Amino acid sequence: MPQESPTPDLQAFWGRYQIQAPQRACLPHELLALVGIRMLRRAPAKDVLWGKPPRAAKWQGENTYLWVIDSRGIPYIIERSLPSLGNSLPKHSNLTGGRPDYIGGEIWFSNGDSLFLSGGSGRYPPLSESHLNDAVRVFESYDYRVTSLGWDPGTGKARRRYHVV
Repeated sequence: MPQESPTPDLQAFWGRYQIQAPQRACLPHELLALVGIRMLRRAPAKDVLWGKPPRAAKWQGENTYLWVIDSRGIPYIIERSLPSLGNSLPKHSNLTGGRPDYIGGEIWFSNGDSLFLSGGSGRYPPLSESHLNDAVRVFESYDYRVTSLGWDPGTGKARRRYHVV
């Protein structure tokens, strides 16, 4: 995967946060390297599917991509069943090889330069609201307009559904 120079916000994120081990055990198929992993580039996004985040527990969202911030940048992949995984869905640990990483979540591209972002990751969730907000700033530093699904102070976790206040 060719790399783009890290933005100052990405460099600051790397300096501010430590990598974290996956918070759930990784199964062997979750450690496989996958075809289709991309690195986030400056907006506009090319060759991605437009999508929508879930609004209710019953709905999974449309054209969800998994992302992590790692030492290279922001790798991401569409969350679709893959033959290389026995037709299972990829996990965040497929993006990292099961190694420790900074943070992960989901994105939905609403057009070439706008996206919705969640910290919805069972393996690399944001550890605080500021951790999630700083990840949003990293995405914004790549010229995306970001709508964060936000933080739920009641659960102390990132929201996984689009919550209109």
